[in-house]
Amino acid sequence: ILIDTDMVHPTDLVIDFYQNYRVYWTDEKKESIESMNYDGTDRIVIAHIGIHAPHSLDIFGSHLYWINRENRSLYTIEKFGRGISTLVIDKLELPLFVRIYYPLKQIQSVSNPCATANCSHLCVLKPLNQYECLCPFNTTIQEDSRTCNARMYMII
Repeated sequence: ILIDTDMVHPTDLVIDFYQNYRVYWTDEKKESIESMNYDGTDRIVIAHIGIHAPHSLDIFGSHLYWINRENRSLYTIEKFGRGISTLVIDKLELPLFVRIYYPLKQIQSVSNPCATANCSHLCVLKPLNQYECLCPFNTTIQEDSRTCNARMYMII
């Protein structure tokens, strides 16, 4: 547990893996966005006044983005706690979550052994960076441990 004080109703949490290694979260009841270091130190309030009902939160570059469910809007603010919040999109149809997808934001260091496993049907991950090829019902795995073949039945 990094923090267990002065939190009322946290609704989302994001981690900045790329720039300043901080944890950010929204608290809907306190109407705030807060941040701290990975070890729980240096807790700060990023935004408090004028961000009614912050719900979903994401980070991109030097900015935080969040959804305000009360007025169905997307807002942004500089993640270092300087500046004021800015409206990005107003009157969204059903804003529940904000997630930013960008190639450099995706974790690149994770290897996927299934990517080169060449399983004929289904590859599942196993512990220690291992994989296993699986077969559908009424098929069997062959000696190569990758190919599925239909079972041969003899009608008598």
